[in-house]
Amino acid sequence: MAAALAADPSAAIPPLLQLEGISHRFRKRRSAEVDQPILQELHLELAMAEISVLLGPSGCGKSTLLNLAAGLVELQRGRVLIDGLPSQGPHPRVGVVFQQPALLPWLNVYQNVGFGLSLKHSEPLSRRQRHDRIEEALDLVGMGAHAAKAPAQLSGGMGQRVALARVLVRRPRLLLLDEPFSALDAVTRADMQGLVHNIVARIGTGVLIVTHDVDEALALGDRILLMRSQPGQIHSQWTGVRALDDRERLDLRRDILRQLSDILQP
Repeated sequence: MAAALAADPSAAIPPLLQLEGISHRFRKRRSAEVDQPILQELHLELAMAEISVLLGPSGCGKSTLLNLAAGLVELQRGRVLIDGLPSQGPHPRVGVVFQQPALLPWLNVYQNVGFGLSLKHSEPLSRRQRHDRIEEALDLVGMGAHAAKAPAQLSGGMGQRVALARVLVRRPRLLLLDEPFSALDAVTRADMQGLVHNIVARIGTGVLIVTHDVDEALALGDRILLMRSQPGQIHSQWTGVRALDDRERLDLRRDILRQLSDILQP
């Protein structure tokens, strides 16, 4: 009798994030107006320890897609799955960071990070566990020495580090980042990009980040997904980006810019 083939254990592991057949329309208030399509039949998968970048022109639905993945916008059509299970509404293992840190001005850095543990679906923790979690999150973003500072004392980059720590304190499996570094200067932005790589290397979280900046996409992404608009769909994607050498990266940059220019043509 022939020996049975051993099953591949990895084959049973679903992607961290799956977006299946996502379609979304902007619903007009006046019944006589036709709803405007934003996204149409969009599919996307993201694995653990992978950074995928959504790149595209303004209005192509990048932020809407991210909000749908985060459960912040009600699904109209399609499915969002986290670890293979359907997700509706905010998920406790999904963290979201937006362009503005939105720190609470009456709380210091330590307290702002701890606020992340008071949100809905937070796991119950003892006082010691809570302190350890906050210290761990501050250490991950390099803000341990600034725990007692007020938000008004922070630079833009420091504020975004605290916003990131407020999400990381919940130990998310998936990070959704909506143009979180667009308001920062070039040096601080590069520093924050390096921080994202460090976080992925240390804790293995998956990251889906929205940007309109081609160079930021090249600096951050393992995979780049270029979206087109009217309605929003994935136009092209490139994998293995971080493994490219300098010449290959320049060629890819030219290719992305060419395709982006084609998308923007009327």
